[in-house]
Amino acid sequence: MTAMITTATHWVNEYGSTMDLWQAGDGAILGVYKSSTGSTGTYLVVGWAAGAAPSAQLGQAVSLSIFWRSLEGGTGDASWHWVSGLGGQHLLGTGGQPDTMPLNHALVATTEFVGLAGPGTYIDKLLYRAQGAPPSDLAAPEFAGKGAGTDPVNGVWQCREQPDLRLKLQVTDTQYGFVEGAVIQAGGSRPIRGLTDTYAQAAGVALQGLSVTAPIDDAGRTLSLSGSLNRRDGVLTLTAFTSQGTAPGNTYLQTTLGALSFRKVA
Repeated sequence: MTAMITTATHWVNEYGSTMDLWQAGDGAILGVYKSSTGSTGTYLVVGWAAGAAPSAQLGQAVSLSIFWRSLEGGTGDASWHWVSGLGGQHLLGTGGQPDTMPLNHALVATTEFVGLAGPGTYIDKLLYRAQGAPPSDLAAPEFAGKGAGTDPVNGVWQCREQPDLRLKLQVTDTQYGFVEGAVIQAGGSRPIRGLTDTYAQAAGVALQGLSVTAPIDDAGRTLSLSGSLNRRDGVLTLTAFTSQGTAPGNTYLQTTLGALSFRKVA
């Protein structure tokens, strides 16, 4: 984290999977995810929450990235190369009900998991409910910034559909696949952070999963970009979720969906 942690929350979705998220004062999020579906394990989460804290009238936009390589180690499987991007909002609970996070989910399968799923992007919507603080024995992940080095995603990427949109990406921790940089638009730049499959090249996987997030404007919107770099043709293809806070009854308007592709220019 680059700023002092201000909130820490334990979230549970309808599948029983959990996310423990720590949010800093600048909106940056770090956390851990424990899955109860598919492969089980503990996974890294990074992201952003934008604008003011949620109120009874307006939610707070949230974008998250997950890299499905278990932090616990052990024997991996095909899903250890996958990533996810999530976009939605944090809604304040009322009438004794807990806070919720309805999140659109893009699961990026870059390899075939025999008997489960083929390569592709799988879209889902998940509802998380707050259940107090993270367990007392669980701490926010930390990054020492060690292990940074060359990686195919490093560099400046220009969007083919929106030429004034560029991504500046740098892997700053190869062990965890942690990515930092900036999203650059006509109006300026915003910090970006996310996760990538730094193990793809060594494993001979042609598609390197990438999921990054950013706060993108003063209106309190956040961006989630998730997809993969085709290391054979150099094209970065990403699903874009742009999220905003809405009134609790208008959550169907919280996130727009787009598809973007990028080529490296520097």
